[in-house]
Amino acid sequence: MPITLAEVKAHLRIDDTESDALLEVYIKAARTKIEAILGRSLLTQTRAAYFDGFRDTLELDYPPLQSVTSITFLNEQGVTETLDPSVYRVVTENTVGRVELAFGASWPATYPVTNAVVVTYVAGYGSGPADVPEHLRLAMLHMVARWYENREPVVVGASATELDGVEERLCYDRLIPI
Repeated sequence: MPITLAEVKAHLRIDDTESDALLEVYIKAARTKIEAILGRSLLTQTRAAYFDGFRDTLELDYPPLQSVTSITFLNEQGVTETLDPSVYRVVTENTVGRVELAFGASWPATYPVTNAVVVTYVAGYGSGPADVPEHLRLAMLHMVARWYENREPVVVGASATELDGVEERLCYDRLIPI
């Protein structure tokens, strides 16, 4: 996780273990929410992107892109093949990671179906909390603290911008690829 239970407990000034399980749920929820809001992978994770066929550039969601593990595709006969890495080049330096056709190469023909091309890739800032930008870690701490202090979706006397409603928490689920 980008923030640890110990960091959360220190931030909230909690000395006992009574709320540990609840805090762990909040930590995971905060990470999920920030990844959905930003469309970024906070920690290293393997993802898959699906395309109906090859195009000049294949953009990969949830940057930062670290590497491409493989590209598989359904050939014209509908048989799965793995694309030779010499056919493409991986661009990790941009905000959104990309796979581009290598100079002098050509994309193979694909079977005309949905999701004929699958790019499996690794994305994220790194494998540990120290790799995640501090402002994102701080945002997670603030979310966890807000949820811990206000355990109900509505608090009498609080403005709507101070607290998240149940609907807002749930709406991000549909943005997260499974």
